Amino acid sequence: MRLQIGDNQTDWITIPAAAAGAIKIWRCPTVGEQFAILAPSGDLRNAIAVTSLYSDDNPPPVLLPDVLHIDFAGIGHFSVNTSSAHAEFKINSLHLDVETLTLSGAFTADGLIKSLVDVVADAISLKNHKTTGVRAGSDVAGVPTA
Repeated sequence: MRLQIGDNQTDWITIPAAAAGAIKIWRCPTVGEQFAILAPSGDLRNAIAVTSLYSDDNPPPVLLPDVLHIDFAGIGHFSVNTSSAHAEFKINSLHLDVETLTLSGAFTADGLIKSLVDVVADAISLKNHKTTGVRAGSDVAGVPTA
């Protein structure tokens, strides 16, 4: 990236990273985003971008001391309130590719839930379960069995 400082401009410099080892975090800066830089001996050819800074054009998304908030360019966000232990992730679409996903506690869905394979609750398959007491006519079948 290149940084403009008054009438001066840095050479192409490396984009700073929050993590660049075994864990890597990539985030390309936005045009117009402000940065703090280090320039040894004042020479901008050797400048190093240190961190991004909020500005009037790019203000902080929230001003709450107990909240970690990541805003995704106005299309969604991830927010954790460390004092209330409440987290919120809001986005239009989410794809999880995990071998196993375990949820503990109550789960509430406000919308359609789909499974392309099957749904199993307490060892009873939604697709392949058998029922007891099945009779012809208008009788109601018994409870599902495994």
